[in-house]
Amino acid sequence: MSLPDPEHDCISLATFRRNGTEVRTPVWFVVSDGKVWVFTLLGTWKVKRLRRDPRVRFAPCNSSGRRILGPWSEGQARLDEAPERVEWLRKAYKAKYTWQYFLIVQVLYRLLGRHGPGLAIEITQTA
Repeated sequence: MSLPDPEHDCISLATFRRNGTEVRTPVWFVVSDGKVWVFTLLGTWKVKRLRRDPRVRFAPCNSSGRRILGPWSEGQARLDEAPERVEWLRKAYKAKYTWQYFLIVQVLYRLLGRHGPGLAIEITQTA
């Protein structure tokens, strides 16, 4: 198992419901200092699941999440709401995703009403 190639656009992030069912979500990511970082909004279901169970699985995928492009890895997630960490991750996303970040996050999400406080998800690979 290894960290996803930073050249990939998305990973499928699997979090777990109370009954153990896996929920996969395609997300953008950044690799830094041997960890995978994901930005999300505070009230999302993945955050609620991670607060209860920090165990995750992740694998590179296409943008819809339907096609897995590499091996699955196991990890532990830690939620980081520190403003400086969230701002660092926003800048890293802007640098990696450039025009897509602007179009999707700055324009589309605001039109859809998907904005508000965000947080960083720090994923440390296990096993």
